Amino acid sequence: VGNSQQLLIDKNDRQSDYYGDFPLASPNGSRYILKLGNEDVRAQAEQASYTFTVPAGSQRYTIIYYYAVVFQNPNHQYFQQPKFTSKVFDVTEGKYIECGAYEFVSGYQIPGFELSEKGKDVYYKSWSPISINLSGYAGKTIRLEFTNNDCTEGGHFGYAYLDMNQNCADPITGNVICVGTTELTLQAPPGFMEYKWLSGDLQTELGTNPSLNLKPAPNENTSFLLRLVPYPGLGCIDSIPTFVRLSEVPLNLVVPSTLESCPLPGIDLTPANIKSGSSPGLSFMYYADPGLNELLMNPGSVLDPGNYYIQATNSVGCTVAKPVNVVIHPYPDFTVTDPTPVQYPLTVNLRSAVTGFGNSYSFWKDEQLTTPLLKPESLNNRGTYYVKGISAHGCVLAKPVVVKINPSPEPLLTAPNAFTPNNDGLNDRFRLIVNDRVKLIELRIYDRWGKIIHRSNDLEGGWQPDKQPAGLYVWVAEAEDIFSKKQLRKSGSLQLVR
Repeated sequence: VGNSQQLLIDKNDRQSDYYGDFPLASPNGSRYILKLGNEDVRAQAEQASYTFTVPAGSQRYTIIYYYAVVFQNPNHQYFQQPKFTSKVFDVTEGKYIECGAYEFVSGYQIPGFELSEKGKDVYYKSWSPISINLSGYAGKTIRLEFTNNDCTEGGHFGYAYLDMNQNCADPITGNVICVGTTELTLQAPPGFMEYKWLSGDLQTELGTNPSLNLKPAPNENTSFLLRLVPYPGLGCIDSIPTFVRLSEVPLNLVVPSTLESCPLPGIDLTPANIKSGSSPGLSFMYYADPGLNELLMNPGSVLDPGNYYIQATNSVGCTVAKPVNVVIHPYPDFTVTDPTPVQYPLTVNLRSAVTGFGNSYSFWKDEQLTTPLLKPESLNNRGTYYVKGISAHGCVLAKPVVVKINPSPEPLLTAPNAFTPNNDGLNDRFRLIVNDRVKLIELRIYDRWGKIIHRSNDLEGGWQPDKQPAGLYVWVAEAEDIFSKKQLRKSGSLQLVR
């Protein structure tokens, strides 16, 4: 929803950015993200803000949001370039906070940007986090301000994506000891340059990865501290404390051990039926590695085979992850060879145009495979047809085949101009002279006064008069060109000799 400059996008639409080809679904797992700006080039500017109040009594408070940016780089002067800025404003005190403020200006030392393979001089930065330490701001109202600008000359664009849905109280997950838990894995928000896990007394360094596995699980109320270092210019160094809690809420994750698909559309790991039988009220994240460090950016369309991991979290923060083996079966392997051209009325056997074992085949008149060929082994019409191959695993691939049926000589429809029905075995019947392209619809014989005295569609039988006297008659033949399906009409005079 929204206008063309500010757009709210549902992650369930499974869109990707055109220039960066990164999924529009945020790594944070939010359902909706905001797009600021578009590809129009009219020196436009867009703004959005997010206002909230730090809970009273919160001695430590951190908000983490995600952003992505796409710029054209026209190589103008600094103040003319497309840019994206973020500011943090203390509404209560009426002043800006330095931490969390940054500015991206196209072409001017923009870290982490990549050149797009689409468009001219387009750079993009996929989803990245910003951490804002608001400890000491308890009870105060804070406003995050975002501004996106096209170039001031009106010829180049810039736009950004934002995701503000984040657990501000405790961005660290996995800190709850659940029923039956023998180990614990603390999970930090992804996308920072450095991670450092410390014991609660700050005396022992425990790890430097986004996740920290603790086995056996520590006791309830054991505390830890996570030190986050963002990439230069993208937020402030932050230290986030967390402590271990105990939960009595059961957590059961049920997923299939294996999912199979064809190359397209791939495997969708997100539907509810994939987790049928699991505990109610769970939220899910998807990873490409067993350590749960590599977030799967597009779990709705997994195209590569391998093991992937679904992590479930219940309402109190208990997490469990289980693997799913994704198997991608290939398309059917077969070859279609255009048949040798034939001349009508010969036919073409499409079945002999296909080679390949282990597949089933069907034959169709159209590329959309909606109209089947009833007799592909005796095709008598030229054109492009389609062979649909289905592999043993149900993967479908269609290939075109061109059938060429050359016409026979031009349709022949004529007749003699005289005959002698005297029962001597010679010229006793009047018959039309035709070739294989002609199908007789009706033959009519008229007398000299225009009266029909004979009509028939019997090409072989023709006309053998019984009592008609000698004289001049007229014949009219209605027929069809079998090859072109055109109607034919011929007529002529006929002398009956006795």
